Amino acid sequence: GLAITPDGGFIYLTNRASNNVSVIDTSTNTHVATISTTAPAGITMAPDGSKAYVTNFTQDTVSIIDTATNTVTATFAVGDAPYSVALPGSIVNDIIALGDSFLRNGAKDRNEGANPMLRVRSSGKNRSLLKFDEQSIGNFGTVTKATLRLTIRDIGNNWGNGRTVDAHALLVDFAEGNGKSAGVPNSESTRGTDEGTTWKCAVDTDISNQQTNCNPVWLGGDFVPATAPGQIHTSGQSGAVEWDVTADVWNGYNAWLIKKTEEGQNGIVEYYSREGADTAGDQSLAPTLILE
Repeated sequence: GLAITPDGGFIYLTNRASNNVSVIDTSTNTHVATISTTAPAGITMAPDGSKAYVTNFTQDTVSIIDTATNTVTATFAVGDAPYSVALPGSIVNDIIALGDSFLRNGAKDRNEGANPMLRVRSSGKNRSLLKFDEQSIGNFGTVTKATLRLTIRDIGNNWGNGRTVDAHALLVDFAEGNGKSAGVPNSESTRGTDEGTTWKCAVDTDISNQQTNCNPVWLGGDFVPATAPGQIHTSGQSGAVEWDVTADVWNGYNAWLIKKTEEGQNGIVEYYSREGADTAGDQSLAPTLILE
């Protein structure tokens, strides 16, 4: 395969038998770099020329080459024997969360699936959950970038010099539920009915009884290490917070758990949930997965 940078300055050529990619300077017609990868086949260039994407035929992976340094910065599993690769250009698709809730270590059998907020804090350990429709992600086609966006509804003045919050891909699905109690008026508070997620359960089959109705329990979520850099939160911050979850989407994940990197440190933040965005009459405030 062959790809050319947008300015025409460099050619990237895959050498499958040699297990590398050659970089040619077109101004001098000289070979300027060799980038090691396994059985490279197809290659394409990002629209801005900052990255090249290479399929590794025998490894069932795609590698990303940083064209500024001519190094492989990431490699991710894909389908069997990938040969060609294409980018959707400037196509962008915003997917609103299919379900969301937050988990409370201080109220382990409470469901917050209908709460207008998603909360993260240290006191009692609160962790937020959100998931997106798998079919909508699949229908988009080739994903070159995936961004998870939450919008701050309120934030405490206890973040010190700033602390990070991470997005972890979830290993199991959860039931959103229809309970709400934290931060809502007593007249609106409800345990909910039927199934929903709690600190103890991904799917508690009866959230109305405040008992643990699941086996096995998951005790605050079953998740993988974060691939996206933690996002710094500061006292008085407002607006959107975004995590680069491209690697997670490439690996087939469609749900995330949001928690502080150091949960023992101070800091409380409330984001808009789906229900909170509905109440505000602004769907742009809802948890969103942005695909490019």
